[in-house]
Amino acid sequence: MAVHLLARLLSATRALLGEQVEGWYGQARAGGRAAWVNRPRAARAAAMIAAAGLAAIGAGSLAAQRATEAALPSALDWRAAEALLARDGAAGDAVVLEPAWLERARQHVPADLTIIPAPAAGEPLPGVRRVWLVSAPGAPRRHRTAELELSRRAVRADVQRLGRLEVLRFDLPEPAAPLAELAALAPASASLREAGGAARRCLVLPLTPGAALLHAFPRQRLGSALAGYATVLPGAGAPGVPVRLAFQVDGEERGALELSAAEGRRRFEVETGRLAPGLHELVVVVTASGAGAGPLCLEGLVLP
Repeated sequence: MAVHLLARLLSATRALLGEQVEGWYGQARAGGRAAWVNRPRAARAAAMIAAAGLAAIGAGSLAAQRATEAALPSALDWRAAEALLARDGAAGDAVVLEPAWLERARQHVPADLTIIPAPAAGEPLPGVRRVWLVSAPGAPRRHRTAELELSRRAVRADVQRLGRLEVLRFDLPEPAAPLAELAALAPASASLREAGGAARRCLVLPLTPGAALLHAFPRQRLGSALAGYATVLPGAGAPGVPVRLAFQVDGEERGALELSAAEGRRRFEVETGRLAPGLHELVVVVTASGAGAGPLCLEGLVLP
């Protein structure tokens, strides 16, 4: 008897569920047909999608801005870094910022410390005894390239955490002071220009198509080499206009290279260690093969 009643109950329950599911299916079909009939026109639908996309982008931008602000150092952090650099910084020290857009640091770095761009691999730092790397570890676009390069060069390193700031001190090997800097030998033609993504003091030489520009320096004692970087700055023409840069010592060409604005900042090194002792006449010759090339930014050091 109980088995019979249980079977009847299961059968009734199955029938009821079937009717319910069929009702839901019918309602869904009817709702779908109504939505399709009453669907917005294509232009309105596109506008609705665009509005939703813009709202999502706006929300994402606000969230990213708040995350960036939360990761940046506070005013207290900056004051602590300023006190540390003022107490422990010394002549011959330099400061590097990472990421490079951490411009607020310039308000807190003591005036007797020089802020320099992050050095590229193998780029000399003449006269620099120690480097202080002021870094915001939580900031976006921080790639740690400067930290890795300085760690490779340093004989000793020290790190201090100041809130959301990190200050790393790198002791470099005893630096070799350069005999001269080309920009200092011709201050009237020197200025700050953006080269290699950073502002650099260089000798700015204008280019005239087909004509060679000769820039002579005062007679100078030369050491082992003349080294530095050359950058063709953007001009009115195509970035591929070739420029030839040559170095003459006592009327004899000792080295040359060809470059263009498309190549960016190029390193050069001219060997001068076999010259006779004494003063020598140094001349830089720049020639542009076509029109439209910008001026040449020349960073050069006479190495001992």
